[in-house]
Amino acid sequence: MALIPSFKFPLAKASATELDITSVIFPREVPYNQSIPVSILVSFSGNFTPAVSIYYWIVSNSTSIGSGWRIVAASPIALISEQGAAIYSASLPSVAFPDVLAYGMKIVFWVDAVLGSVRNSTAQGVGMWNPKVLQGKFLVRVTDPYSPTIQSVSLMPQQPTSSDNVTIEATFAVNSTRAPVTEAELTYGVNRVQPATSLNMTRSSPGIFEATIPVQATGSHVFYSVTGIDAAGYSVQGGWNSYQVSPSPAEMERDQAEQARLLEMAGGAIAVIIVILSVLLYRRRTKAGSRVKSLAARLPYYDFTTSVILSIAVVGWAAYSILQFGHAWLALVSLLVLVELWGLADPRLGSVLGFKAPSSGLPRAVFETFRKPGAPLLVSAYTLIFFGTAAGILMNLGGLIDRQGLLAIMHFFASYAFLMVGLGAAIRYFSYALSRGDWPSWNTDWMTSSLKNREDG
Repeated sequence: MALIPSFKFPLAKASATELDITSVIFPREVPYNQSIPVSILVSFSGNFTPAVSIYYWIVSNSTSIGSGWRIVAASPIALISEQGAAIYSASLPSVAFPDVLAYGMKIVFWVDAVLGSVRNSTAQGVGMWNPKVLQGKFLVRVTDPYSPTIQSVSLMPQQPTSSDNVTIEATFAVNSTRAPVTEAELTYGVNRVQPATSLNMTRSSPGIFEATIPVQATGSHVFYSVTGIDAAGYSVQGGWNSYQVSPSPAEMERDQAEQARLLEMAGGAIAVIIVILSVLLYRRRTKAGSRVKSLAARLPYYDFTTSVILSIAVVGWAAYSILQFGHAWLALVSLLVLVELWGLADPRLGSVLGFKAPSSGLPRAVFETFRKPGAPLLVSAYTLIFFGTAAGILMNLGGLIDRQGLLAIMHFFASYAFLMVGLGAAIRYFSYALSRGDWPSWNTDWMTSSLKNREDG
């Protein structure tokens, strides 16, 4: 009769004809957190069932003979009367003893059956009570078939800079009944572009392993993961963590010195631009020769100059802000574009770079519109948005800034553009109010007369 086919191992048979231990069925390996089920088939003669016991010894390791002999009684669970046999069951270790199974232990046991004066056991002879002698005995190994557990992964320093080697420390759960983690590996990559690198981690204490990631450049994104392998051969891989490398103190000092140098250069450039603008304004004033004395009439008369001066002020402040981010060339280009537009639109000044304003067609109409009160501020706003967006897109495509940086630049230029639109609307309103509503034709006649005088002269 097959009791448990997958674990049926005919192991021993007693020599007495009245009492036989036909088979002992048990698992060869058992997890540390489970008991050991043992089934015993005993054949006998007579009207009484035998008493069956199991003697077992827990071997802690190869050098320590652990618990001493324990005994547990097997209970009959089935009687096969027509064959004169009975099935017994027992569980090791016995709950009567404070024994706990742990990975790496071995359980040695043998079976003893008694029926009246007849006694049979699977172990015989002088080695019966010696756990090192396995003749007639059975052996079960305690295993750990579960993956280890990662408790935490930390890095030191917590905010790495471009001058720091980063130590990754992994802590695995330590349990006296489980297989210890014997190996650990650190896998890391930089910016998800470079191939991943694997490092063997060093055990600093039970369950704690360390490895060091070498210094990386400022702004680098470092991704890393830890894998642990226990003594039973099972592994666990943690999730991916990351950190971004900040500039080191020395690097920050160099950047601050470079920024100070750029500010000095920008100060000189702005001073030169102010001188140029002052000369242009002086030329305009002497050519206009205005004799109007009242403020109410003077403001609309100088609406074009007022608009351009405000445009230069706003663009200059924007250029200074751009300079703070290290883009000096973008700041200077913004100012030069505005000065050039002013020179093209004002017939008394002319282009700084030698260009000429269009004389007919749609381009001419555009420049005529540019001369209206407040219009220079509107044109400057559109120009600022166009050049700012174009410069941001080019820097993004060139890898100088990421998507967030592009959005920040577009928001930056849009903010200053809205300020210019507001100023332009205010100038247009006050110019109209102070001129009592007749400035459009008056302003056009004045600009047309100035252009004619310039062409005749």
